[in-house]
Amino acid sequence: MKIKGRLLDGKGTSLQSFSSVHDGMGSFIFIPQAGSIYTVKWADEKNVEHTTNLPPVKTSGVSMQVALDGERRIITVNAGPQLESQFRQLHLVGTMNQSLVFKNDIPLTGNDNVKRIIPTKDLPSGILTLTLFDAAWNAIAERITFVNNNEYTFQPQMEVQRWGLGKRKRNEIEIRLPDSLQDANLSISVTDIAIEKDTADNIISHFLLSSEIKGRVYNPAYYFSNNSDSVARHLDLVMLTNGWRRFKWEDVVKGKLPQITYPRDTSYLHLSGQVFGVARSQLSGRESIALLIKDSAASKMLLMGINSDGSFGDPNFILFDTLKVYYSLKSKFLTTAEARFMTDRLPAPNYTAFSKNFMYSNNIFDTTGMSHHILLASKALELANIDRGHIMQTVVIETKKKPTVAVLDEKYASGMFKGGDGYQFDLVNDPITGSYQNAFSYLQGKVAGLQINTSTTPPSLSWRGGSPGVFLDEMPTDADMIGNIPVTDIAYIKVFRPPFMGGFGGQNGAIAIYTRKGSDQTSKGGGLSSNTIAGYSPIKEFYSPNYDRFDPRNDRLDIRSTLFWSPIISANQKNKTVKLSFYNNDVTKAFRVVIEGMTKDGLLTHYEQIME
Repeated sequence: MKIKGRLLDGKGTSLQSFSSVHDGMGSFIFIPQAGSIYTVKWADEKNVEHTTNLPPVKTSGVSMQVALDGERRIITVNAGPQLESQFRQLHLVGTMNQSLVFKNDIPLTGNDNVKRIIPTKDLPSGILTLTLFDAAWNAIAERITFVNNNEYTFQPQMEVQRWGLGKRKRNEIEIRLPDSLQDANLSISVTDIAIEKDTADNIISHFLLSSEIKGRVYNPAYYFSNNSDSVARHLDLVMLTNGWRRFKWEDVVKGKLPQITYPRDTSYLHLSGQVFGVARSQLSGRESIALLIKDSAASKMLLMGINSDGSFGDPNFILFDTLKVYYSLKSKFLTTAEARFMTDRLPAPNYTAFSKNFMYSNNIFDTTGMSHHILLASKALELANIDRGHIMQTVVIETKKKPTVAVLDEKYASGMFKGGDGYQFDLVNDPITGSYQNAFSYLQGKVAGLQINTSTTPPSLSWRGGSPGVFLDEMPTDADMIGNIPVTDIAYIKVFRPPFMGGFGGQNGAIAIYTRKGSDQTSKGGGLSSNTIAGYSPIKEFYSPNYDRFDPRNDRLDIRSTLFWSPIISANQKNKTVKLSFYNNDVTKAFRVVIEGMTKDGLLTHYEQIME
């Protein structure tokens, strides 16, 4: 957004005019006078007038200004005429990557002007935070500046060994790394050149800039496009207009450390859990849990002690795949308790909010490429629906007797969860309920439009372009928790069509799951309680056809917009050459090859080449 405006004093006199320089950003310098009131009148790019009142001028204090000067930063500290005692001895501290770079003491007097020159040519590239403290080490001014010494990147070379721009033709490319590099991991993609591409961010701009700043940076890749002075000045405007806070100086000075929610993982996934349904006062630390663990190879018995906080675990029991666990709690106080496993595992990332605004937040202006991309995606969806077959429509049977689902709805549902327009499932009277692994496998194929993928951990849910909310006994939860509940413990499931107004995150519908209670509970018959522990998610290989051999899938129309993608391609000192082979689809005439990666010692690369 382009803006322009004027700085006015309390009498309405214009002191200075200004305008934006780059992407709505700009700056101006003025010296405020004690007792004065300042106002900014400015107009946006539609010439709509706005008025902004500046904060009141303090009678005492200091200001800090940072100027770019090639491989140096010139820091100017200005003091007002009335300088209080705590400002007469200042401390200037520079930090990068949360580590101390330098510390300098600055003595001041009234109306003083002190300069410090900071050489930056030997610093690593990144954000340098400059903080000014008073004599009592209270932070009074802060400024961030970007150091770009261009030591962070390397340039691979790419050569096409075999051209195959025709229909289903084979292509071979060779990628060579410089001889001086250490081991490197690369990610390589080959896409149809006709579809749109997002050039706003890449691996370099993400690691060095956009992930390090609290605010959103528009088009961060631009600031690494070249080494001109104009780009450096524009990047400094980003530093001026964005805040940066990885920690609070007040807490650092007091020695207060942040609370670590998830400690650093230093081992493989190991067996652990937590006992629920019992008060901590009932646990003495001498209770135990007996486990019968079954996997594809054999069964194993374990006896673990339960800690006073209800947790248990064995770091030596490492698991990789999904396990079936039967358990028994050894204490008279734990008869009504239950054990849940892997409660300390990191939650799965939620990309729903990001995906909703993706098409709009990146400002894609390539309408021709977007149209081509939508055309290919629509055709691919049509072919997928043909292969999947038609989903059977819901059959409604009318009867004079009140349906069992209506009885369950009256018994279990309340508030906005009661009634409503949705799908209802009675698991109490369903004779084949026990044949399903969990609630999501039970729902597969039963709700038109609801896509459930149980091959991932946790299962992924999709309905009308987003993920529906999940509730357990009308309390919001996640798919991972529901996947660990045996179906035999579930009485009733309601699936609400979008939008669902009964809870947060219901714009894409909701799935409400009710556990059995009262007369609906099944007798365990003296057996052991059981649960399923999900191990590591299996690696999915990107589908890339081979048209030189027979495969029934090769008879289908090939309209892939991504011809090749591999997230992990390794190169080392002995073999710095990587050879790749892929096949064209039925429609693409030219390719875009994008290579990104990182070496063992932290060098980054973003490289693009067109094959046409």
